[in-house]
Order: sequence, then C-alpha cells, then structure tokens
Amino acid sequence: MAILHLKVRSAAALIEKVKELMALYRRFTPHRYLVCMTADGITFVPLVSSRHAHTVNIVIETDSDGTEYEKAVEALRKMGFKVFEECMYRPEPA
Repeated sequence: MAILHLKVRSAAALIEKVKELMALYRRFTPHRYLVCMTADGITFVPLVSSRHAHTVNIVIETDSDGTEYEKAVEALRKMGFKVFEECMYRPEPA
C-alpha cells in the first residue's frame, strides 16, 4: 500500500488538498476512508486494503499550538469523515 505525504501551511490548505484528492480519486470519500490523528499529522486510512487504496498523511507545518489541527478536524467531520484521535497507524509490510 502506497503512502502519500503532503505538507500544508494551514487548515484551509489542508481542506483544499482533501477536496483536490476527492476530485482526482473518486474512491477517496468519507465512506471509504477514516481519519486518524497521529504523531505524524492527519492520516487518511482506507477501510479496505487493495492495490488501489493509498494511505494519505497530511502535516500542517506552521501549527505550533494545535489550533490549525482543531480547525482541520472540525472541517473534516463536517465533510463526513469519522475522526479517531490519538490512534496509531502502522502501514502493512510491502
């Protein structure tokens, strides 16, 4: 399973990237992915593993106090994503 790492500067930029991914990849939807808050940022994990399902990790670079992450999580919940906080994600071995 491939992992895509993205870096953005704000919660608004993160939401823009998510919308771009949803437009590019029709299976990138709240019904097929869950959001995991990890030490590495916000990770979108596919619910079903396949060769076409990719994990996406997005980091907000300029967020020192966590407010941008809070804004991003609220926006993702409004979009329909199920958000799990303080979870660990380990990619499958290749």
